[in-house]
Amino acid sequence: MVASVLVRDSGNLPLSTESMEKTGSPVKIPPTETLRGVRCIRLSVRTDETTSPERQREADDAAAAALGIDFGRGAALREAVDLDVSASKVGPFDRPQLGGWLKRPADFDALVFWRFDRAIRDMGDMHELAKWARKHRKMIAFAEGIGGGRLVFDFRNPMDPMGELMMLMLAFAAQVESQSIKDRVTGAQAAMRKMPLRWRGGGKPAYGYLPAPMPAEFGGVGWTLVPDPVAVEVVERIIALLLDGKSTGAIAKILNTDGVLSPSAHWTAYQARVKNKTATAEGEPAKRPAQWNGQTIARMLTSPALMGWKMHKGNPVRDDQGAPVMATTAPILTREEFDQVGALLAPKRTEEKAPERKGSGALLLRVVHCAGCGSRMYLNKSSGNYQCSSYKYGSYCAAPSSVRGTWVDDYVSEEFLRAAGVCSSRASWRSPGTTHNRRSMPRWPRWKNTTSKRDGASPSPAWLCGRSAPMPWTPDWPSWRRGRRPRPAAA
Repeated sequence: MVASVLVRDSGNLPLSTESMEKTGSPVKIPPTETLRGVRCIRLSVRTDETTSPERQREADDAAAAALGIDFGRGAALREAVDLDVSASKVGPFDRPQLGGWLKRPADFDALVFWRFDRAIRDMGDMHELAKWARKHRKMIAFAEGIGGGRLVFDFRNPMDPMGELMMLMLAFAAQVESQSIKDRVTGAQAAMRKMPLRWRGGGKPAYGYLPAPMPAEFGGVGWTLVPDPVAVEVVERIIALLLDGKSTGAIAKILNTDGVLSPSAHWTAYQARVKNKTATAEGEPAKRPAQWNGQTIARMLTSPALMGWKMHKGNPVRDDQGAPVMATTAPILTREEFDQVGALLAPKRTEEKAPERKGSGALLLRVVHCAGCGSRMYLNKSSGNYQCSSYKYGSYCAAPSSVRGTWVDDYVSEEFLRAAGVCSSRASWRSPGTTHNRRSMPRWPRWKNTTSKRDGASPSPAWLCGRSAPMPWTPDWPSWRRGRRPRPAAA
């Protein structure tokens, strides 16, 4: 395999080799200077069972020792660890730790990866990384290249373009491999959806179920879904409260008050308990768990997944005969129970009325917040007040705020104008004009008078003047038709 490898001799002059063995090693020239390197580790899915980060560290350390690269130690350790980060979706410059190192090129001289796919899986990302390395004159090394040999691309010599060219060629191969993997996974999942009781591993099931190994009586291959006792108890409690006449918003408030985990928080706790997988990486601040709300409860209770049906993009998966494909042998609800719950959540029938404009005329929408809980305040059209909206989302506010809408609008407007100053604006509008050109005046075929000519009144019709009162001049039709103005009437 041909590659471009630049090393430095005793005179610190760049020397380009012509080839590199597949087994591995670049040209056996002992390094004369120690480079400051960054050990780069990436993993798409982090679990407790994986040993990939340790294997990556061992391979990177071996490559660094051969190339004269030092990663530092202790507090001065230079390492970028990005776990749960997909190279197909997140580029090198957008990764949490590697992106931070790339913004500080003066702090290191080389980047060391385990394999090519640990760095990129997209040709465009590799092109950007190669341009960055050439601009800042950095070295990029891969402990195990394609075929097992070590790959070193040294961009410290700006006159050698072969390194960038070969990186793009290898990036193209990595991109093709990534697309092939994606197609295989997509095809396998599509075929697995048609299999009764078969659940694809690694996915998040509907609330109320957990993945479990397939029983031996159904083949014993792969995974299936079984009811989650904790979640089933919560579902039964929600249905009981719904039968008692509680609304979904009131039920959400009760669950949040009692500390019941929402569906997403329940799944996160399950992964942390079973797979030792946390929602945030080490050193990152913990995220606030999601809360129950009325929309979540309504969406959960109206999903056919409670009957054990397989769902894909919000729709049931059906076989060739149109029957739903089951994902479990023990559904939470039967068809009759599911229909009864759906009837309770069906919208109440109301009288038909004219459509209303949806939207808010509130000046401070998404601007004014409650001092008690920090949630948004919305304008109540009936009272004209901005009110705390915590009750709408199932959360509890110890001191819900309410303020007169006109007061806070005027106050904020005055404060904004005082801070921003007088703002000039330009507006244009059109008003209809009039003309006295006789050619543009209508020529009426017949006049309908409302008064008599004997009274000295104008023969102008009432529907033209808008009134039946006489005009203040005496009609003189011949002169009027000849374009001369009529004589004013004597006082």
